[in-house]
Amino acid sequence: MGWPVVGETIEFLRRGPDFMKKQRARYGSLFTSHLLGSPTVVSTDLEVNRWILMNEGKGLVPGYPRAMAVILGEGNVSAVHGPSIALPAKRRRSSRRSSSRSFGDPLSPVNLPGTAYRRGLQGGGDILSFLLREEERQEEQEVHRTRPKLTDDQTIDLLVTIMYTGFEAVSSTVTMVVKYLHDHPSALQELRNEYSEIGRRKSSPDEALTWEDYTSMSFTRAVILETMRLATIVNGVMRKTTKDIPINGFVIPKGWRILVYVRESNYDSLRYPMSLCFDPWRWKDRSLENHPYFMAFGCGGRLCLGKELAMVETSLFLYYFLTRYRWEETGGDEIVLFPRVEAPRGLHIRLWTN
Repeated sequence: MGWPVVGETIEFLRRGPDFMKKQRARYGSLFTSHLLGSPTVVSTDLEVNRWILMNEGKGLVPGYPRAMAVILGEGNVSAVHGPSIALPAKRRRSSRRSSSRSFGDPLSPVNLPGTAYRRGLQGGGDILSFLLREEERQEEQEVHRTRPKLTDDQTIDLLVTIMYTGFEAVSSTVTMVVKYLHDHPSALQELRNEYSEIGRRKSSPDEALTWEDYTSMSFTRAVILETMRLATIVNGVMRKTTKDIPINGFVIPKGWRILVYVRESNYDSLRYPMSLCFDPWRWKDRSLENHPYFMAFGCGGRLCLGKELAMVETSLFLYYFLTRYRWEETGGDEIVLFPRVEAPRGLHIRLWTN
């Protein structure tokens, strides 16, 4: 279980996939650890992962670290569970102030200048202040407005969640799509051919895309799915047990966390031959997208509601980017592989029009 207090958190954060492979080789696809301040069961078993995600509410609730709730809000979508309890509106500001000082357990991050946690709190505070000012302005203009179904806290937390996920997921995917296309000219040419076919159906280059055009972009969808498989946005999700949970002959005690580690399932060579290679053509087999173990968009009751919106946004970007521009990388780009595959400082490119 690692060192006292910190457990195996440091090794997990530093070595990521290598740590997981070592533990899996030693203990199997289901093993215990101590991560992020809590005793944790780590599952890399595909069937167990699916069972856990499909059975939320049956002794399983979201189990993310306290720091995440402090920064994103107690009502962010990934943290809430069970029936909603509406708190009086007057408690909104006092609960907001106290949340930044309440740390729930002794291993919550320390709020020191220069730390990522401090920057996260400051960023969250700036967003919160803006949203509260906007809400107060609207209240002054609409004194007799009908009370919304969501409380003020819930509304603000949802807005923060939408801004975070909308920026983080789509922008990261778009960045890595451009990177993979640059490195794989055959896939880039296949996309250009697909867009040329759409262009031939248009009366002018400026004619807008239609829904039929979008649904005909089969290779575009394949490129996006392959990018999401390789450049996994979410390595895993966390649940917490509210009672003893029997799984695969073991019993996970009440109060433990479960890390559902889905990253490795995307590199399963049995389902994805040459799994570390960028191969969009593999997605011509539509059964892959609907496979129960493909969890790029989540699973169960938390399946991403914005899946198709994200697909449309990314597809539109690719269409206009590839039909109007060419590009080259200008160097200095860094691609990291953990905690996820991304370009932390952005992808530096030079553009010119077609």
